[in-house]
Amino acid sequence: MKGYYTAEFKTNLITEYWNGSLSSRQIADKYDIPVDTFRQWHRWAREHGLSTIQASDRRQGYSMAFIGDVLQYLKTDAVTIRQTATHFKVDGSLVSRWNHQFTQGGIAEIRQHLQGARTVKKTKRKKNSAIRKNSYEKRIAELEQQLDDTKLENIILKKLQPQSRSSLTEKKHN
Repeated sequence: MKGYYTAEFKTNLITEYWNGSLSSRQIADKYDIPVDTFRQWHRWAREHGLSTIQASDRRQGYSMAFIGDVLQYLKTDAVTIRQTATHFKVDGSLVSRWNHQFTQGGIAEIRQHLQGARTVKKTKRKKNSAIRKNSYEKRIAELEQQLDDTKLENIILKKLQPQSRSSLTEKKHN
């Protein structure tokens, strides 16, 4: 099969694995899927329940506020990426990716990856005044987006700060 798997297909494979005598590798070979993919489905079903399995092509859209909550939980509660993923019922690779992106470039980096690559449309030439007006509007939108990113980043950093101060005072007393 290709990269698309229905929820029913995934559920049937996991149920067969739980009820049968085949190993995860044997199930994967039988249905011609990567063994790591099957193990990921199995882990998800074990942690979140079989009823939460979704089709592969369904992309969940996550808001920046939700991603901020996930990263805040990861940083302030001193838990692992896997524990955070389980708590928020999202895939661990997403939490890891968001954490890496935040470390690399802050909220702006995450937002850039969420939006994906933008397509460039060919447009007819417009009069100079119309082009100038469009570029001003575009610049204003970019600045507003930058302001929103900075505000969200500040909120996350403020929530991380109390933990950093307490760890510094502990080091001084030791």
